[in-house]
Amino acid sequence: MKNWILRYWLLMLGLLPLPVLAFRAYQGGAFEIMNPAGTLSTLAFVGCMSCTPLYLLIRQAWLLKLKRPLGVLAFGYGALHLLAYAVDLGTIQDSVNETLHKPSYLWGLAALLVMLPLALTSNKAAMKLLKRNWKRLQQASYAVVGLLIAHLLLLPHIKVEYQLFALILLAGLLMRLPPMRRLLNQRPLTFKLLNRN
Repeated sequence: MKNWILRYWLLMLGLLPLPVLAFRAYQGGAFEIMNPAGTLSTLAFVGCMSCTPLYLLIRQAWLLKLKRPLGVLAFGYGALHLLAYAVDLGTIQDSVNETLHKPSYLWGLAALLVMLPLALTSNKAAMKLLKRNWKRLQQASYAVVGLLIAHLLLLPHIKVEYQLFALILLAGLLMRLPPMRRLLNQRPLTFKLLNRN
């Protein structure tokens, strides 16, 4: 399957929850979509950051093609999460006051702000324009990992899935460390599976 077709279908699948969220917002207001939008954003980001570790394990190049659409979805649902939060509180002043008094919200806002330039430059035109700087800019995604983990673990009501998301993100970071990458490059999982057969 061509890369653009794979990315297109993934993006379309990622947008499927939007009508449901719109209906829930219409029925119950912004509060009804705040948490679902945040969860969808986190899921997409976890998926995005899991592409490289999975590639290191199974050596399937198509996994790397999923990073951009997943990253865009993560930012889009994150922005919707923030918008629902602001609308639910009613005024900009209330939103600012609430955010400043809750560290977890500050970490979440910081994560979204760091994701903004990544989402805006997630296209071929930006890659050609920025050249080597594009890859350097993408390194900011690792900062998002730390900010998002802090956001998830400092929320007033920690759910099991939040802890799981944080664990997956942390494991993905560890797999990117040079010693782990060297180990996986020497003996990728595909070779291990072939040797067992």
